[in-house]
Amino acid sequence: MSDYGQQLAMTPLGKELGQADAAALAAVMTPVHAKQGEALFEKGAAADALYVVLQGAFSVMIDVELSVAILGPGSVVGELEVMTGGLRMASVVATEESTCLRLSAAILREKPVEHAAILSRLVDIIAKVLAVRLAAVNEKLAAAWCLATKASEENAGEVIESVREVLDDVWRW
Repeated sequence: MSDYGQQLAMTPLGKELGQADAAALAAVMTPVHAKQGEALFEKGAAADALYVVLQGAFSVMIDVELSVAILGPGSVVGELEVMTGGLRMASVVATEESTCLRLSAAILREKPVEHAAILSRLVDIIAKVLAVRLAAVNEKLAAAWCLATKASEENAGEVIESVREVLDDVWRW
């Protein structure tokens, strides 16, 4: 097993896949090294790959000054846009020297016969991760809704409308 295969096998994704499948997946992925401050991808770019962080950390930047998450070893990033075919919703920037593995969106779409079973399992795992994230967003929005309804009458309507817009966007097909 390659060094990258061993590193991938140690991540939550790799543990879910199992050592042999993690090694096989790593074999079709490309290592990417990023220096501190270097972008893995930019907001608005085409989603051509997803990444698994092996070492270091990346900041998810909605805009130049708004970081919404720090992703460390084991994190999968860029999967949402790869799954939806949309443009990148955020920039992802290395906060330190970092290494990740890149899986081309084309490989996921084409699912070469020799890797079809592993890639299908990967898609299932990603779907579960996205479902968990959606549930967490729903929970946070429900809490915000409760706070909004307790806010002063002066700004409650504005807050409730903002939360309602977010809910509408989340649930729109």
